[in-house]
Amino acid sequence: MKRSRFITQLASAPFFGAIGLTALGKQGNDLDHTPRVNERKGLMNRAPAPILQRGARVAITAPASALAPRDSLAEITQRLEALEIEPVLYPSCSGRYFDFSATDQQRADELHQAFEDPSIDGVMALRGGWGAARLLPMLDFERIASHPKPLIGYSDITSLHLALQTKTSMISYHGPTANASFPPQTSDSFWTLLSNREAVTLPLDDVDMNTTPGMALKQGQGTGPLLGGNLTILCSLLGTEWMPSLEGAILCIEDVGESVYRIDRMLTQLHLSGHLDRLNGLLLGTFVDCEPRFSTSPSLRTVVEWITENAEYPVWMNAPFGHIEKQWTLPIGALASLDTDQKTLVIHSR
Repeated sequence: MKRSRFITQLASAPFFGAIGLTALGKQGNDLDHTPRVNERKGLMNRAPAPILQRGARVAITAPASALAPRDSLAEITQRLEALEIEPVLYPSCSGRYFDFSATDQQRADELHQAFEDPSIDGVMALRGGWGAARLLPMLDFERIASHPKPLIGYSDITSLHLALQTKTSMISYHGPTANASFPPQTSDSFWTLLSNREAVTLPLDDVDMNTTPGMALKQGQGTGPLLGGNLTILCSLLGTEWMPSLEGAILCIEDVGESVYRIDRMLTQLHLSGHLDRLNGLLLGTFVDCEPRFSTSPSLRTVVEWITENAEYPVWMNAPFGHIEKQWTLPIGALASLDTDQKTLVIHSR
C-alpha cells in the first residue's frame, strides 16, 4: 500500500475551501488540532484522529459474539504479536453468555475500562457476529471520547463506529478484527492508515488486494466524510439516535451471506428514506456469498444499478474491504474523496 503525498489535482475539491490548502499540506503532528465543529451534527471534535504505533499495547475485547469454536486465543495472540502489537486479552475473549461473549453490561463495562486505562493505546474487537448494538444505551460516549483511542473492527462493530460518529465525531477504524489472518496486504493497509495522519491514496483497482475485479457504475468525483460499514447493521440503526446523518457522505457498505433480494430490500429502504439521495459517493466493498436467490433473480450489480440510476455521485463496486482476508483499514468519519475516473479513494489528512 503506497502512502500518498499532497495531491495537487484535488485542490479544487470542496474540502480545500473549508480547511485550507496550507492545513492539508501539513502532516503528522504538524496538523492544526484545534477542535472544530462537525457541520453534520454541530458536534465538537475532541481530538485529531486517534492513531496507533507498532509496539502499542492494545485491548482485545469481545463486544459482540463469543469466540468461534474454530478460533484459538493462543493462535490469535501469536498473530497479533507478529503484527507488532502487544495484545491485552479482556475476560470476554474467553467467555460465553448464550451466543454472546458476556452479558451486555460486562461487555459495555469492558469498553469503558479499555478506553479509560492509560496503559492501553488502542481497542480492537475480537470478532463480529452480533450483539454490539445491544450495548449502545449503556455506553457513555462522552466518557469514551474523553480518552480518544483507535477502535478497530468491522462487521457487527459497525454499530459502534456509527454511534461514535453520531455522539462524538471521534474517528474509528473499519478494519480487521483480532481473529483475522493478517496477510501482508491487510497488515500494510492496517499500519498505513493507523500509524499516521497523512493523506493516503488507495487504488480501487489494486490487483494485489481485490478478490473480485472492481468496476465503476457511475463516473465522477465526490468528497465527504467516510461513513458506513456492514449494510445489515447500518440498516438496523435507521430511525435510532445512534445513526449518523449520511448527508454529503461517502457511504461505504459491505455484507456477507445475504441473498441479493435482501440486499435489494436494504438498499431500497435507504433509497425510500432519502438517505441515498444526499450522498457524495457510494463505495461498495466485497459482498461475500451474496448470490441471487433464483436463476431468474437479478445480480447484485443489476440491483445497485437500479437503485443508483438517478444518482449524481460516483459509484464504485467491489472495493477491497469487508469479509475478506485482504482488506483495507478505513477511518470512519475521516474526510475522503472517491474518484471513479482516476480509480482512487483518497483519505485526507485527519
